Amino acid sequence: MKCRDRAFVFFLALCCFAQLACAAVVDWSVAKVRAFEQTSDVVAPTVPFLFDVDGQFNGDGFDTVSLEGLSGGPAPLVNFNANDWEGRRQFIGEAAFLSEFPGDGILTIVATSSAGTVREDVLVGAEFPGAIPFFTGNAVSRLGGVAPGQDFMFTWEAPPATGGIQQQSLLIIDQTTDLEVWAVDATGLSSAVLPAGTLAAGGEYLAVLEFFDVVQGLREGFAEGEEFSGTANATGIFFSSQAVPEPTSLLLLGLGAFACAGLRRRA
Repeated sequence: MKCRDRAFVFFLALCCFAQLACAAVVDWSVAKVRAFEQTSDVVAPTVPFLFDVDGQFNGDGFDTVSLEGLSGGPAPLVNFNANDWEGRRQFIGEAAFLSEFPGDGILTIVATSSAGTVREDVLVGAEFPGAIPFFTGNAVSRLGGVAPGQDFMFTWEAPPATGGIQQQSLLIIDQTTDLEVWAVDATGLSSAVLPAGTLAAGGEYLAVLEFFDVVQGLREGFAEGEEFSGTANATGIFFSSQAVPEPTSLLLLGLGAFACAGLRRRA
């Protein structure tokens, strides 16, 4: 398994469909995330081990996209798929995070093209949500060696109604590819079923539950599109799916079943 400090990757679910018009039409999301790891079935995590500033951007016709406002300098977003851009900056420990992230929670999206540069200030928020996600139902124990061919029920403690949580997300990350393999909008829910067949045999995964405090800012630079910003607490469980039995084991199981069937016929 990869180093947890590097591999705790968070994805903001955002459907992006964009086109280039007279004014740039883009979809974007910016969030700062406080990450926790759950290692117990009964004890909720309390100490974050990783902080993350994450940006996603979708827009046609741009050459570069970056986030400005971090004291460490701009955070470039990588163009990874057609018009999609993504980037993040991660910090080990709260002190490192606070030293680079502005206290007022304002960042600026800067997108350049042959037509010029477009800038948009983004209000992310200064405070993290109070509620920390916590998986229930012995999730840590049950996820160890989970069978890919079976449904898996996730349950969690729902955030308090007064906790300032406007959105919840549950997702599974493949630790080998760092790609999301499953995600649901868990807003207002306290359980969700991972369908059988979603996981590969012998895979390394991360289950992540996110609680978002969403900030609705004013659109400035980009006239049209979808926007999302806010702060989030995210709790993850690292786990491995059950491996496929070795051929010898399968043969022995088959012989055992055949022998039992023969005994029943002779009985």
